[in-house]
Amino acid sequence: MKYRSPGKKKRGRKASSKPSATKNGAAKPEATDIEKVNKSAEIRNAYKALGKKARPKDVVAALAEKGITVAPAQVSMVRIKMKAKKAAEATGTSQRRGSTTKSTGGISGQDLLEAKRLADQLGGVERLKAALDILAMLA
Repeated sequence: MKYRSPGKKKRGRKASSKPSATKNGAAKPEATDIEKVNKSAEIRNAYKALGKKARPKDVVAALAEKGITVAPAQVSMVRIKMKAKKAAEATGTSQRRGSTTKSTGGISGQDLLEAKRLADQLGGVERLKAALDILAMLA
């Protein structure tokens, strides 16, 4: 670990009081000047308007006309999430982590509560096991 002499000052950039500027020298607008936009929602709306076959470049161009700047990678991620959500709705599964666990073989907490109710109705876990064994023989 290096130690500096007590008489030496730290070197580095000084804080500037000048307004920040972009690469071409134009001043950046302040956060209060820009209306807050939910870019993901705008990307979803653009996909709905352009159709399923729209490419990320097409969506970026459509949003640029509205004055919204997004990256093609961001458009791709939103599209992937849209497809995943649609697939999850079709299969009835949840996107949330923890809704099912690997250790229980895909059995959710809701499934366990229903099994407990069934065990209570049949008079206990042993009777539920016996019923399941009979059911397995029938299937």
